[in-house]
Amino acid sequence: NTNVEKTLGEQEKKNDEQFSNAKEALTKTIEQTSSDINSLDSKINDETVKLTSAISAKERQIEESADKFNEEIMQLKGKLENHGEQQSRTNDIIKTNFETVKSNFEKNLKDSESLLKQQIQSSAAVMTHDVTNLTDKMESEMTKVNETVEKEKKDIL
Repeated sequence: NTNVEKTLGEQEKKNDEQFSNAKEALTKTIEQTSSDINSLDSKINDETVKLTSAISAKERQIEESADKFNEEIMQLKGKLENHGEQQSRTNDIIKTNFETVKSNFEKNLKDSESLLKQQIQSSAAVMTHDVTNLTDKMESEMTKVNETVEKEKKDIL
């Protein structure tokens, strides 16, 4: 009876150690997953900062174009008041300048949108890749844990 108790005690101790090892491996996987998620979050934040900066730069360009346009309009209005005979010519210049600014504004807007889309697609690709790697790691670790558990079951039986 003592031998049976001793054998059961040893087997129980062995099972406890194996469970502890499996638990430790799972804990490490969870910690790594948390670290990977934090890394992804950091990358997302970095990309957001880059996109915000790019958008701000484009907005400044648009504001500068608008300021230049407004300044040119004011100058042209002054010329119209002083030179009524040049009104037709001045109106043509205003129209041309307006079309140029409008064209530049639309181009800047399209460029900003294109840049934003490219950066979002790039970020999405990086995140998808990182999530796939993380999933693969987790599946690998779970397979190892399951194999260890199955091996121990066989050893016990």
